[in-house]
Amino acid sequence: MSTRTTARCSVCSTSTRRHSSPTLTQLPSTSPDEVLKLLKSSRLKPSPVDVLPSSLLRSSADVLAPVIAHLANLSPAECRFPAALKAAQVRPLLKKPGLDKEQMSNYRPISNLPTVSKVIERLVLDRLRPHVLSSPNFSRLQSAYR
Repeated sequence: MSTRTTARCSVCSTSTRRHSSPTLTQLPSTSPDEVLKLLKSSRLKPSPVDVLPSSLLRSSADVLAPVIAHLANLSPAECRFPAALKAAQVRPLLKKPGLDKEQMSNYRPISNLPTVSKVIERLVLDRLRPHVLSSPNFSRLQSAYR
């Protein structure tokens, strides 16, 4: 179901084009087989915030794939992501060797998310990318923020 409407910008009163492609609830579903393939073929880095070690996740992929597929399908449909999978360990990392370690502005934050969170992110991205690229609202000339 595609909608195309024109609205007036409240700031400058010019016409603006609204979103005109299928909604996120219409993205293709993730199958347990796809999750299984991803878990078996990807290099799963362990995360310090994992409740379930990545080695156990990989060895239990047959059992966990349907659950992860269900979460990956619910996330765009409900426009929500499980709060437990958002918890990250944030560490400061020095931007370049040789910078003053006492100066906080010389650090950038590194977030370590749970492995399951990264798997779901990959599954949703595989659906979202074609959705965005096929939208008439997406400019082929855009080079940043892809």
